Amino acid sequence: MVVSAKQPRLWGRLLQVRAAGGRVYLPGGESVVLNEAAGGLLSAWLGRAVTVTDVVPEGAVLRRYWPQERDMIPSWAAAGGATGGTEVLSGIGSGRFHDFGAVHAVTTGALRRLAEVHGSVVDHRRFRPNLVLDLPEDPAPGELVTIGGVRLRVQLPTPRCVVPALDPEAPGSLDRGVLRTLAGHYRTAVGQLGTAACFGWYATVEQTGRIETDG
Repeated sequence: MVVSAKQPRLWGRLLQVRAAGGRVYLPGGESVVLNEAAGGLLSAWLGRAVTVTDVVPEGAVLRRYWPQERDMIPSWAAAGGATGGTEVLSGIGSGRFHDFGAVHAVTTGALRRLAEVHGSVVDHRRFRPNLVLDLPEDPAPGELVTIGGVRLRVQLPTPRCVVPALDPEAPGSLDRGVLRTLAGHYRTAVGQLGTAACFGWYATVEQTGRIETDG
């Protein structure tokens, strides 16, 4: 079982944990080297026994909670019987821990438009992106995005789950207003897969390099 905040009842506190410089940090500042020994610290924080590994177990699955908002459920999941307010076990891709794309990005332009539709600013951390790019709009699937020496190829818009409803500062709380905005205004086609409430986009890395933040 792969631990994921996609089931916030069990693992929502993960959103308060960060990793940097080869260490994992809890909100109070306690930290440990990010290796197998980190499992003890995380187990105590989460209240459930976990281990830390960089090897994906064979047949790995994760628990996923589908929000009550009907249009937050992707069409392909709804076709398989997924309904709001239920938990399912879903497999993940062979050899990886992430759901789909190696890189997930959001743009400042998209965040500004979301704030207008939602009626207030939505913290970008709710979407858990690898990158927040200062671009006026999202690039289209297939487009090449160059950031310094790094080149990213846009794949698909990112289907959203329950995680954007979780406050990054207090993940035990659930803001269904964010989900209703996504469900009502951001339902879109995801390649040949069907439709889903999407925000941000997945990309593959065509050329590696170093990315530095502004400021």
